[in-house]
Amino acid sequence: MTVIQDTDMRRTIDTLRPGSEYHWRGEGQFGNDMSALGEWRDGQTTPPTEQEIIDHWDNVITILVADEAAAAAAQAAAKGQAQNIPGWASWDEQAALDWIDTNIEPELTSAAPNTLQALRAIARLLIALRNEIYPDLQA
Repeated sequence: MTVIQDTDMRRTIDTLRPGSEYHWRGEGQFGNDMSALGEWRDGQTTPPTEQEIIDHWDNVITILVADEAAAAAAQAAAKGQAQNIPGWASWDEQAALDWIDTNIEPELTSAAPNTLQALRAIARLLIALRNEIYPDLQA
């Protein structure tokens, strides 16, 4: 069960009561209790209760955990897809260019030489991006 000291009280108060002015007597981001909330200076709203702060914090954490899990699953799926593309995981730049030269160049040389140059540039970029995103990718 969450206690008030587990929450980022200032962030939570600012989310629950956006624009409300108050005096903050707390120290640091975490570890404060309700005594950290000094004078409430907003006459249009009331200060949030301890339970409101805890409930809101728990909701935020639930959303963040779900978002992180979804992002991790998407990253794992993307890596799996990349590993399943024939040659993708093991090709270096020269292997990608050799494949283009063998399989595509004969068709494009006379018809679209600029397209061939663009395709080679894209292949170089994709290999560089793959190496940056998946440095440990295995075939």
